[in-house]
Parts: sequence; structure tokens; C-alpha cells
Amino acid sequence: MIGKIWTVWAIAAALCLIPVYFMERAARKVDGASGWMVFGWLSLFGIMLPMGLGLVSLLIWLFR
Repeated sequence: MIGKIWTVWAIAAALCLIPVYFMERAARKVDGASGWMVFGWLSLFGIMLPMGLGLVSLLIWLFR
């Protein structure tokens, strides 16, 4: 059961990369600078931290 939950969490977190990538591109077009600066602390803790934890989970799951 834990393995299934871990798998779903890791795949969902990996899929979160797609909208974040498009937000980054849109921010660069509008701002001209690095898009992550537009999101600031919100992107760091609200988007990147959960996504990073999910990707670590995915890597652990793949190499277990």
C-alpha cells in the first residue's frame, strides 16, 4: 500500500514540472529576466520544495 501511494506521489510531482516549465517561459517573455525571480519565495517553497521532494521520491522508487 505504501509503495502505491509513493508511486502516485512521485509521478504526480514529476508531472508538476510541465506547468512550472510553461510558467517559467511565460515569465521570461514578460519580464525579460529570469522567470524564477518573478515567483520569488512562493516558487521556492510553494512549487519547488514539494516538487523536489517528489522527484527525490521518484528516484528512490526507481532505484530501490
